[in-house]
Amino acid sequence: MLYAICGPSESGKSTILNEILKVRPQLKRLITLTTRSPRVNELEAIDYYFMSKDLFQEMNKMGQIVYPIIYRNEYYGIRKSDLLACIETDTLSVLRPDGIRPISKYVPITGIYVEMDINEHIYNSHDKEVYDNKHICSYYIKNIYGNLNYAVEKVLSIVDQSK
Repeated sequence: MLYAICGPSESGKSTILNEILKVRPQLKRLITLTTRSPRVNELEAIDYYFMSKDLFQEMNKMGQIVYPIIYRNEYYGIRKSDLLACIETDTLSVLRPDGIRPISKYVPITGIYVEMDINEHIYNSHDKEVYDNKHICSYYIKNIYGNLNYAVEKVLSIVDQSK
């Protein structure tokens, strides 16, 4: 089963995912592809598979990429072989909610939408599509500033009840 952690930028999706993997190392992370440059502290094959636009486009033409998108002028997608491995193992990933339906053609997937307390988060223009598609997610959780464990426990309870 694949659990998609969705939400606007800076809602804590990656922080929640990283903390879950510390608490439950038997869960796996689905690593996605991107053509953007690594940010500070991001590592190849841990946070993303970083690649050139030419390689991404070539892999996409060969049918090796599922759900390719362009976000902030960079390509993102999922390697089909990595996605199919999620059938056998409980896996988590940070994804956009509009990707849930196309991905569900390959693997069972559950969307979990993460929101910060509204007073603490200012949405940017890139978040509109994420926000407009949050209804695709099956679950909604709050990431309360200063209480990461609350969000981690909520996601883990969703994973546990799905078994």
